[in-house]
Amino acid sequence: MAVQGERVRRWLPGVLLVIALWLMAGCGQAPADEAPGLFGADSTSFRAELDSARALLGQGDIARAEPLVRAILAGAVAPDMVRQRALAIGYLGNIMQRRNLLDSAANCHRA
Repeated sequence: MAVQGERVRRWLPGVLLVIALWLMAGCGQAPADEAPGLFGADSTSFRAELDSARALLGQGDIARAEPLVRAILAGAVAPDMVRQRALAIGYLGNIMQRRNLLDSAANCHRA
């Protein structure tokens, strides 16, 4: 039994090294038939509106920021606009929070 344990101790590090190298060789590579990103490149269609809404919210002007945010949400429906839609939902949550509509704000921030 001692001989068998010694054999295992002799070849086990080599086998583990081969397995580790094999796993590392395949890590970080997306399959050929899949795109590397979930949604691909983000569109910049509403970049100016998002910047304006952020600036207006920073100034506390929620009355002028809300129509911009709602316009973004109405128009950003394509999959490549998911990041812009997420930002707009977050801004809408901030607007709802400032209007003391905390349940609506929580729903926006969870989305």
